[in-house]
Order: sequence, then C-alpha cells, then structure tokens
Amino acid sequence: MRNLVLSEANRKAKQRIRNGSVVLVLALLGAVSLGGLAAIEGNKALEAQIKADDASEKAKIVQNQLASVQEKIKIVEKNVNIVDHLSKLAGNLSEQGLIAESEEAFRKAGLSFVRVNDNNLRRAMLLASISEAYQHLKNKKEAETNINESLNYLNNIGNKISSSDERLQIQFMVKYNQGKLLTEELIKLTEKFIQ
Repeated sequence: MRNLVLSEANRKAKQRIRNGSVVLVLALLGAVSLGGLAAIEGNKALEAQIKADDASEKAKIVQNQLASVQEKIKIVEKNVNIVDHLSKLAGNLSEQGLIAESEEAFRKAGLSFVRVNDNNLRRAMLLASISEAYQHLKNKKEAETNINESLNYLNNIGNKISSSDERLQIQFMVKYNQGKLLTEELIKLTEKFIQ
C-alpha cells in the first residue's frame, strides 16, 4: 500500500509539474506577447509624439505668418486711410477752385502706391502732400502737424535706402513743403514786425 500511495503521490507531483510547466510557458508567452505589444504601442506613441511636435512647429509657423499678414493688413489699411484723407482734401481743393492743386494731390496719391516701395517713404510722401493741401486750404495747424509727421517717417527710414533716388525725391518734397511753411511764417512775422 505504501507503494501505491507513493506511486499516486509521484503521479500527482508529475501532473502538478506538467501543469506548472504549462502555466509557466503560457505566462512566458503572455509576457513576451505583452512585451511585443508594449514595444509596438511605444513605437506608435513615439510616432504620434513626433507628429505632434511637427504639427506644433507648423502651427507656430502658421501663427507667425498670420501675425505678419495681419501686420501688413494694418499697414495697408493705414496707407489707404491716408490716401483717402488726401483724396478728400483734393476734393476740397477742387471745390475751392484750386483745380491744379487738386489734380496734383490726386496724382501724388496714385504715385504713392505705384512708385514708392518703402512704407515709411510712402507715408512721408503722402503726409507731405496732405500738408501741402492744407497749406493751399490755409489751415496752417494741420499743415504743420502733417509735415512734422512726414518728417518723422522720413527719419524712421534709417540708412537702408539713404541714397536712393526715391528717398532723395521724397526728402526734397518734404523739405520743400516744410520750407514753404516756414517761409509763410517768416513773411507773417516780418509783416507784423514792420507794422
């Protein structure tokens, strides 16, 4: 009977060892499978992170481009408003019977977009033309305000196009209008002094 018990115990032990081996093999296969899946998912996550980084960089580039476009739109709107103001003054000159001066103001408004590339030069030219129109309309205060603003834009150009024909022509126009304003003031002071 002892042999029978030992033989039964031995059989059960072998059965448990087989079952344990099967469980161990299944656990190892499961671990390897999970490890493989984890590696695949890790690669997918890495690829997703790279795509997200690329998308983030592209978004930054688009935001910078958008900001640049919005800034250009503001510049164009400001220039259009200045041209609109000059055009209205040209209409006022025409109503006052100053046809040649009105036509000159309209001509300069058109030239500012066709011939002038630098924005500061364009504004200097337009504001000098507005100043000139106000001089013809006998509005000295507005003429002075606009010629001073024109000089500010002219000074903001810096040396990047300091010797261009475009700049020299506009600089001459601005200084000429400033000189006309100063001459009018000098004449008034002289007349006042003589009286």
